Amino acid sequence: MKPLTPKTRGAIVYGHNCGHSSRTIAKQLGCGKTTVNDILKRLRETHSLTPKKQTGRPPLLDSPAQQKLKSFIKENNENRRLYSKKIVTTWTAQTKQPISRNTIRRNLKKVGLTACIPRRKLQ
Repeated sequence: MKPLTPKTRGAIVYGHNCGHSSRTIAKQLGCGKTTVNDILKRLRETHSLTPKKQTGRPPLLDSPAQQKLKSFIKENNENRRLYSKKIVTTWTAQTKQPISRNTIRRNLKKVGLTACIPRRKLQ
């Protein structure tokens, strides 16, 4: 689920201060009742509306790097025919960032490209 904007968080607090129930606030703002209760609980405990820091490992390729990978693949017809192992070696040589074949395939899929094995046509 996408995080709530500061404006929405402020609307939740304003609705609560006006005496509305969390169910009516949630219905008006289009979010869940539990979300409203969690935000109000966080406000009571920390006196802040800032969301918690995201946990987990950050992605190896962020959005600009994914676009760079996409442009590398699309820049000429020879690159479109490369298989994932060859893409890994050229990417590592260019960016000095070690990366696995699965990461390359997953990120190509995210930007709308599919990894296919090129075959020669039989005549």
